[in-house]
Amino acid sequence: MKLATRMAAVAALLVFAACGGGQPDTAPRPGGSGAAGASSSRSAVDTFLSTIKAGDLQALALIWGTAEGPARDAGFGREELEQRELIMVWCMNHDAATVHGELPHGERGRAYRVDLTRGQRTRTTTMYTVPGPGGRWYVENVDLDPALRDFCRER
Repeated sequence: MKLATRMAAVAALLVFAACGGGQPDTAPRPGGSGAAGASSSRSAVDTFLSTIKAGDLQALALIWGTAEGPARDAGFGREELEQRELIMVWCMNHDAATVHGELPHGERGRAYRVDLTRGQRTRTTTMYTVPGPGGRWYVENVDLDPALRDFCRER
């Protein structure tokens, strides 16, 4: 993708995020009250997908993270954190999602195959979760490439 096109895409995403995407904020907040993480691995995946669909960057920063805790506390500058989140929202925005069975990942993590449907197209990716502080679970990584490459290229 050319730099000018990427810049336009980022600018559009920033406007989308600032305006809330024209949709009500329907994403569940991690922990139900703004607490970071989720109570289970599967709940982390479900919450992550809901926050992606709603374009809720604040909730995304609470459910995306590592074994050390949420991305919000990972030491990213605000601009870098939002850019990373916007890329995820851009590439993973979906009309429907189907989460398949849990698989082990590493010593304590879990992996899920996830079908994301946008319009008439469905793409399958893998999402990885890890337990963090206080027994909370976070989505640590999502395979964006090559699984979601065409979704990421769309305007």
